[in-house]
Amino acid sequence: MITVELPLLLVFFSFMFTSSVYTNLVIYRTCYTILGYNQSECALLGNVDNNITEHLEKLVEPEANIIGMVKGTIGSIFSVIICIFIGPWSDRFGRKPVIVANLIGMYYH
Repeated sequence: MITVELPLLLVFFSFMFTSSVYTNLVIYRTCYTILGYNQSECALLGNVDNNITEHLEKLVEPEANIIGMVKGTIGSIFSVIICIFIGPWSDRFGRKPVIVANLIGMYYH
């Protein structure tokens, strides 16, 4: 019998590790791409604390938070819509195919 506990545990650990890296990437790209600052100045964000980074953080973090909020909202709306259809389907065919499909989707994400 195949169990899904270990793969789920590994997926959630990897998700937690990559979420902090994703946040730093959004902050860096917001600084460089959207606000148009130097790559060298933006690379200091999160690594060095000085007057330049404090000034940049005050400008970049609100923009990066908006990006994260929009991403989270879109993901939540999509999840709610999918759950409306997947719930009744999983009542008939079982939960394991839904969990495995979710794991495969997280793997490709």
